[in-house]
This record gives sequence, C-alpha cells and structure tokens, in this order.
Amino acid sequence: MKILIVDDIQMNIMVIKKYLNNEFEIDVAYNGEEALSKIETFKPDLILIDIMMPIMDGITTLRIIRKKDYTSKTPVIVVTSKNTPDDIKDALKAGASDYITKPIDRIELLTKINIQKHIIDNIVEIHEYKAFANIQKSMYVAQRFQQSLLPDKITRENAFPESFVLNFPKNIVSGDFYSIHISPTTTILSLYDCMGHGVPAAMMAIVVHLTASNHINSMTNMTLKQVVENINTELRYIINKSNDTHSDFGFDAIFLEINKQKMLVNFIGINRPLFIIRKDISKIEIDGKEEESFLRFNQYYLFYIDGSEENIKTGTHTIENKIIKILQNDSMYLFSDGFPDQFSRKFNEEKISINGLAFLLLQNQNKSMNEQSEVIFQYINNNLINTIQLDDILLLGIKV
Repeated sequence: MKILIVDDIQMNIMVIKKYLNNEFEIDVAYNGEEALSKIETFKPDLILIDIMMPIMDGITTLRIIRKKDYTSKTPVIVVTSKNTPDDIKDALKAGASDYITKPIDRIELLTKINIQKHIIDNIVEIHEYKAFANIQKSMYVAQRFQQSLLPDKITRENAFPESFVLNFPKNIVSGDFYSIHISPTTTILSLYDCMGHGVPAAMMAIVVHLTASNHINSMTNMTLKQVVENINTELRYIINKSNDTHSDFGFDAIFLEINKQKMLVNFIGINRPLFIIRKDISKIEIDGKEEESFLRFNQYYLFYIDGSEENIKTGTHTIENKIIKILQNDSMYLFSDGFPDQFSRKFNEEKISINGLAFLLLQNQNKSMNEQSEVIFQYINNNLINTIQLDDILLLGIKV
C-alpha cells in the first residue's frame, strides 16, 4: 500500500514514519502544491494530510483532490492539531475520509489506516460487479457519516482521561457503536451491538444510537432504568413497523451511569457483561452486597458483572440495573461479542471466549490504558485466523 504524507513539519513526518514501521511504501510532500505534483507521479493509495501548511493549506488541497477524477475516491485522512467541531466539519465537508488530531496516537493512526485499507479492498471487489457501481460512493458517505456520530478523541479523554477504544468494523460500516453523554454530576457511557454486520447492522446501530441519545439527553427527572425502558419501548415500536426486519433484528447494549464524586456506577446490561478489574482487593460491593472476584492474576482481581438476558420469544428485554461501588484506579471494560467470539491462533483456532479476553486484560493490568490498547491491537493483528474477522469488534477501557 502506497501512502503519501503531507506535512510542513519534519518532526511530524518522522513520527508518522516511525509509527508506520516500514510496513508501507511512503512518499512525502511539504505543502499542498507539492502534494498535488507527487500524487500524479507517486499515485498513492492513501493520503495523510495536515491542514495548516504554507503555499497551499490542506483543506484547499483536499478540495482539489476530490475534483480530479483519478483521486476523487482516494482515501484522505486529515492529521492536524485543529480539533474544534467546526474544523472537523470543514474537513469532512471538503471530502476527508477520516480525521486524526495531534499529538498523534499510534493505535488510532494504524487503526484508521487499516479501516481505509479494508475499504479499498472492498472497493476492488465491488468493481468486479458492474451492478454495484453506485455502492462505492454510497458506502463512502455512510462510513463518513457513521464516523462523524462517534465521540471524538477529545470528548472521550475529557470524560475519561485514562481510556482507550478499539473499533474494528468487519466491513466498511459497523453494527457496533458507542456514545458518551456528560452532565454536571454524572457521565453516561453506552455501547450498542446490533445483530449482524455491514449495512443493515450499521443502519440499526444509528437508529439505536439516535433513539438512545434523544432519551438520555432528556432524562432530567428519570432514572437510568426508566430511560432504558423508554429506549427499548421506542425501538420495539420502530422495528415492529416493518414485518420484514422484526424477526431478524436484535441488539445488545451496555449503559453505565458513572458518578465520580460518589464513586458509584449504575450498570444496565442487555446480553452484555461488564468487567471491572482492581488491585489487591478481591471483593466488590454490588447493590449493597459484597461479591467475590471472577478471576485473579497476580495481585489483580477481575469482577464479571452480568447483564440481563433477552426474552427470545418476545424479543424484549428485562431491564435490571445494578449499583456498583467503585474504587479509585478501578479499570472498567465494555465490549461487543465480536472479540470473544473471534477465532484465534493462540487458542488453537478456538474462540477467544470471555475467559480469554478476561485473562488478556488481567495480564496487562500493570500497563497504562494506552499501553493496554497497544497490546490488544497487536494481539488482534497477530492472532486472528487467516486475517478473517468474523464480526465487528468494539472494546472500550476506562480507568476511574
């Protein structure tokens, strides 16, 4: 894969090259005008471009790239220190495929490059079938739209300074999604996993996200349980409008209402558990009662807090909330079923499983959240069987 790096600061270029680790064929341009010239000769598969540059800035360059036939679909990831919502909106409006803020996070950079590479591979297949010619443009738009709805890095780090997110769609768009809602007293972190993958799952993930966000943003006089019940009721109503999709639709979810002042977490899980890991203490208080840990590794204890299960016959959920007393430096992990259900070389081509994920997290608790994300990222890259990803993968880690 050929990557063109466009940045006027040599140090930024050196950092990106180091992160890419000689895995790609790389060329460099120091301003937009030089980039346009290099594009014609180097013919990159992907472009990483800064916004603030002399002679010709990144946004102007991006607009020109999108107007040329031979680069109109070339993935362009904006890499910049400009990080306001308006900056991101301007870049996406100009045709950016994705957006990374400086200082550059290695995992975020490699993940987003891998996503674009996967998109390119899918497009090659699409071109083999003329009947699907219009899918290419539609998928680009859908991917950018879905990415724009996810919390940006700044929002996540403001809410949880020590945290990470690993998001690997199986296809261009994903049925896994997460959101962050911040209020003066609490922060609500939600994860949604819609059945299947690809476009149908992604469409439903957006429906679930928008429905949930609407109710969470207006929950002033309601409990989290009441809000989730309202979300569930509205989603059943939406799905029941279509007899074709009702039998095929299902979703799992996690809702965490975190009060850092009181050190309490209100947890609601729909077919999904929550992991909490703490050091040196083997018990946790849930609904006023102490419970023992699920697994232990050295001085670290992992607590498996189970969610409620879906009623298969009716397609409805019993909403149960659990109040968890947390301690400073506790780590919490939310995840879709894509990672535990993935086959792995390390486990003799068996599923990684809940236990496998739990041990992987336990064994790396002496590392920072950023270091943990690096380990898990490398694990995914090195151990997936024949690079076949079975489902969307979403994993969030936060430290209190």
